[in-house]
Amino acid sequence: MLNNVVAKCALIPEEIKREIDLGFNKFEVQLLSDSDYKKFDVIKMFDDIDVVGVHTPLIDNRDVVLGEL
Repeated sequence: MLNNVVAKCALIPEEIKREIDLGFNKFEVQLLSDSDYKKFDVIKMFDDIDVVGVHTPLIDNRDVVLGEL
């Protein structure tokens, strides 16, 4: 298990599983669009992973704060 390394992933189950299979358990989630926050239930499909960061998309050339989504 790679305890000190954070993997970056989108909310795509196959991508998350691939990272877990490689030994990652900490993730920064990349939201690719302003509607991706609705897909966050994907994380519940996996046991023993920690989301330590969320990378929000750029909309209208500005960073979006999670609360705005």
